[in-house]
Amino acid sequence: PWMEKPDNADYRRDDFVLSYFCYSSNSGLPVLQDEADREEFETKVKTDKNVGVYIAGIKIGDNNHMLDASAQYCIKFLNGWNELCDNIMIWGYSVEANASMFLMDSLSMYSSELYQQLANIGTYYMFNESQDVGDEACCWQNWASYYQSKLMWDSTLETGPLKDAYFDAMYLDASDTMQEIHTRQRVHVQVYQEEFGVRDKNLQGLQITSEKFWPLGAVTGWYDMFQVALSEVEKYKTLDPQLYDWVYEHIELEMLTPAFISLYSLYNKLTPAQIQEYKNVLYSVTDKFPGIRWKGSYASDIRDFVESI
Repeated sequence: PWMEKPDNADYRRDDFVLSYFCYSSNSGLPVLQDEADREEFETKVKTDKNVGVYIAGIKIGDNNHMLDASAQYCIKFLNGWNELCDNIMIWGYSVEANASMFLMDSLSMYSSELYQQLANIGTYYMFNESQDVGDEACCWQNWASYYQSKLMWDSTLETGPLKDAYFDAMYLDASDTMQEIHTRQRVHVQVYQEEFGVRDKNLQGLQITSEKFWPLGAVTGWYDMFQVALSEVEKYKTLDPQLYDWVYEHIELEMLTPAFISLYSLYNKLTPAQIQEYKNVLYSVTDKFPGIRWKGSYASDIRDFVESI
């Protein structure tokens, strides 16, 4: 092997894992599906201790719940890999790549129950694809990243204390209002999933940007609640201007979502004053956070969208 050659001694490692990327046409499970034959097959095939599998493209995502058929199939699929391999890594999804300004419900899938099950089947690493641009994320993606990272270290942690700690730290006096907005938006997503029969379905194909998913009263109501949150931290403008700017920006990042949805999906229902106000929010946020995109492509600049309408 390359690392055992004398010239490469400086690079020698005994704890490396060479991973196979299990995705798309390469995502099949190399075990017999017949339960009667599986044990015999397992005795013949087992990966080396330094070989791992990095599994992507399975139905671990924000439009699934742990009890959905696809999620249960996913656990069965991973159990099959666990029979063959001791080093399992997972690539999950925390965003709709082609409509990343539109809300999903991450907590229904990425729960402590999921992480406990993944730990039990030998998973040692998990990456959730999201708005991966550092602090420049909205749709509660920063909260999701915090929550998921905590569960990766300790899958027994409860959601409530983690959420309180995050929202208190990030939003200060506006913590309760921001938690209420987050809860209302989660409930809204869960309701439309049931109402339109799209839970456990591919929302890219179902056009998540469709007006039917986003009643004007609900979306503008969220926006108005963000205004309340901003008023609750107004005192820091004089007490601690630097802190005020920081918390204002984080509230404004989440306010971007209803402003964008309104302009993208509900434009014909808005008043001229609303249109201008929402445009101003998009301009303000993207001036501060130019890395934000409204879908996966780096060609999907929000400012270009605003100027096109």
